[in-house]
Amino acid sequence: MTLRDLLTHRARIRSFTTSKEYEKPRREISSKGSLSNQRRKFIEYVIQLEPENLNDSVKYVYSNASYATAASMLEKVAGKTWEELMMDIFHRDIGLNLAFKWPNQLMDASLGVMKRRAIA
Repeated sequence: MTLRDLLTHRARIRSFTTSKEYEKPRREISSKGSLSNQRRKFIEYVIQLEPENLNDSVKYVYSNASYATAASMLEKVAGKTWEELMMDIFHRDIGLNLAFKWPNQLMDASLGVMKRRAIA
């Protein structure tokens, strides 16, 4: 599995695009340790699942879990958490306020929810 596979949804990782898919891992992982540790535990859970089938008619399967895996890879290389990296880029460099949540935690919301800061 490569970073390219993850970002092009060809890593055969389950989609995790609905709240139902997150129920079991959220119950078992979401309150244990840092967000970075939760992400690693989530990836450990995900890679144990039966992989998606790709073939001539199904070339890719969209996967939120692929992005979580890519984020964890970036953490390892950068030596910072995903949240620290996003704060560096979006808050410090661009001036956006961020809030980090589990994917689909509230009405199928995205993992990194951004709220634009009011300009005075």
